[in-house]
Amino acid sequence: MVQAHQRDAQRYGLNVTPALRLIDNHSQRILTLRGTVEPDALLSAIDLLVPPESPNTEMPANTVSEMPR
Repeated sequence: MVQAHQRDAQRYGLNVTPALRLIDNHSQRILTLRGTVEPDALLSAIDLLVPPESPNTEMPANTVSEMPR
């Protein structure tokens, strides 16, 4: 199993650890992050994968008003 993971990593160009592949299954966009990733950088990477015309980018007003403060 380890050898299979190594082959997959080589196929995708992942030659460092840690490495993270973000895959948007709707748009088929892939973003690879190599090395240690700070939380803000991870959130920014996820934002890059979300298409700007996505209808789910804003929360409905009633959901926001019900959120604990």
